[in-house]
Amino acid sequence: MATIKKLLSCHVGGVLILVAVMLPLLLMIVAAGVDIGRLYAVRGKAMTAADAALLGAVGTRSTQPVDVEMAALFNANYPANYLGSTVDGIAVSQPADGMYDATVTVTVPMLVMGIFGVATSTLTIDSQADAGYQITPGQSLELSLVFDNSAVMGGINIVAMQAAASAMTGIVFGSSASLSNVHVSLVPYDVAVNAGSGRAGWIQSAWAPSYTQFIANRNNDSPPNGLTDASDSAPVDDTTRFRVPSGNGNDLASSALAPLQFAMNSAGAINAALNAMEPAGHTRLNVGLMWGWFALSPNWQGLWDSAQPAIPAPFDPSVQKTLVLAAGSLDDVYTGDLASDDDSTALEICSAIKADGITIYTVGIGPNVNQVLLQSCASLPGYYFTASTAALLQTAFQTIADRINGATLRLQ
Repeated sequence: MATIKKLLSCHVGGVLILVAVMLPLLLMIVAAGVDIGRLYAVRGKAMTAADAALLGAVGTRSTQPVDVEMAALFNANYPANYLGSTVDGIAVSQPADGMYDATVTVTVPMLVMGIFGVATSTLTIDSQADAGYQITPGQSLELSLVFDNSAVMGGINIVAMQAAASAMTGIVFGSSASLSNVHVSLVPYDVAVNAGSGRAGWIQSAWAPSYTQFIANRNNDSPPNGLTDASDSAPVDDTTRFRVPSGNGNDLASSALAPLQFAMNSAGAINAALNAMEPAGHTRLNVGLMWGWFALSPNWQGLWDSAQPAIPAPFDPSVQKTLVLAAGSLDDVYTGDLASDDDSTALEICSAIKADGITIYTVGIGPNVNQVLLQSCASLPGYYFTASTAALLQTAFQTIADRINGATLRLQ
């Protein structure tokens, strides 16, 4: 009787049966955990690579096709056969101006779940990025184009520069005809600038009788008057006002010099101003740099255009201020003179502009340029470009435009 009671109270067999029933389920849970971990690892690696690749591709979209660059950068950042995965496809679309969507498809082999008939799992990675002032109204651009209009820029040089700058304008504006948060000033220069009408109050009293529309710099070069050109002070008295070209020899502005155009926000107006440039005369890079700086300096706010009293805007992280200096010739007025050296003055002005937080790009057009000066003037070594052909000039300006738009580049 006691033996029968022991048999009835024994649970060993029930436990074994329960284990037998639950073991496959436990194995599936473990297998799922192993393979889910692999999927998370692959997804994380692919997402990081996709985001970086799309940002890089959009950032160079003017010189490289976005889909081609996206694929190249993704493959460079995503290890081949990472955890046994394979990349099945990379696609990029542009749903709107400045907006880009990328989709990456990755297949991951299931090491444990394969036992249960699940051999692979496919992941779809989506990434979105956009760039351009047309879709970032909270950011603004003030751009000063300081372009050599001396005689050496005649013929194909001026045509190539006009075409390249027009292409750059198209990149900055995208499909928009005008942008309220973009202001582009065009500063043609030779030995002076044509500042336009109504600027008589900016001229030193000794030079006022000779003033037309052409303005040079503050310092009377030979002998010097002691005023500094490396300053963006507004012209309020004779210590901050300017002189006019002397009219002697090389120091004479060309009557063909197109007027400076301030803070244009229409692509059409910019292109019209570019096409109005006519090269003639000699060259003073320092003078062009000064006036390009004044078009960006908040010290000149309200002086240029009463219809735009808030431009140039104060320095702020939301305001990108950029100057592009294009030169096709050497300084050829005051060079090596102990009293005044335009090359040295140009470098002093470049240093002051950069100290203000303004980014400088420089472009040397053709062989007759001071490469050392232009390289030193640029904000970074990679911000100086040489352009011996029209094609290289086009690429230089496209690259600059992409970098300008880079301030608006972001992931969504």
